[in-house]
Amino acid sequence: MKLNKHLSNLFIFKNLDTVSIKNICDTLTLQEKKYEKSAVILEKDTEERKIGFVLCGECEVQRIRSGEEIISLNRLGAYDSFGILTVFSEKEHFPTRIIATKRTTVLFISESEIKLLVEKYPAVSYNIIEFLAKKVSFLNKKIATFSAKSVEEKLALYLSGCKEKYGKDIPFCGTRVASTLGVGRASLYRALEAFQSEGIISVDNKKIYITTPEGLERKLK
Repeated sequence: MKLNKHLSNLFIFKNLDTVSIKNICDTLTLQEKKYEKSAVILEKDTEERKIGFVLCGECEVQRIRSGEEIISLNRLGAYDSFGILTVFSEKEHFPTRIIATKRTTVLFISESEIKLLVEKYPAVSYNIIEFLAKKVSFLNKKIATFSAKSVEEKLALYLSGCKEKYGKDIPFCGTRVASTLGVGRASLYRALEAFQSEGIISVDNKKIYITTPEGLERKLK
């Protein structure tokens, strides 16, 4: 896989010209690794600091609770990333586990090379600041979801966040969503049925379709 044609799709290289991207490919030691389905890409508490970019495939971000309970936090597809917070925090170890959910290729950039990029390319610094601002917004929504009192409120917040990433057609797996929201499957499906009866969503072929976005917004007020 030729890296230079993919780098422009990664947030960190947004707005860099083709000459700069070619120079990066020629001068940096970019590590590209392939993983089979179910392979562990990164373990919780890994001390090595680096950013991973998904070039193709898909992986899942997991939190391991006491008693080995696995909580699914997020799904990462092509050109999504992980690990940036550990690069810019001296004491932060990697807080979650990354698992390949299908055959996946990941590009790794080390802490030292990220810092070289920041020093050489001002656009990279801006891209990182913009990304971190979006990450804070995402985490705030996650906190709101977990602190919501009712299952319907949790579901509305979850769908609202997914809508920003996927649009109106959201991938759906009942087990994973229930785990993410910290609710039982029966409670989740009752909330889904309530949303369907109100005409807010429809569910078909492992997808949730938001049919009335304004109805979803009303659930959040």
